[in-house]
Amino acid sequence: MEQPQALCPYLERRDMRCGGTMTLVNLPEAFRLCAGDHERCTVYHQIRQSDRFHGAVPALARSA
Repeated sequence: MEQPQALCPYLERRDMRCGGTMTLVNLPEAFRLCAGDHERCTVYHQIRQSDRFHGAVPALARSA
């Protein structure tokens, strides 16, 4: 049985930096990254780095 996939903790923030991935053309890639493999997403790491720099690391975005 497969493990449930974790959603990207930034998905609901509707960050503009995700715009290139969150398109109908890139829908399969968006599902792959945002709904299961966000640790491989460069935008995820950019947002996370930015949050750390600005001191706004939400609890959801922290690594377990």
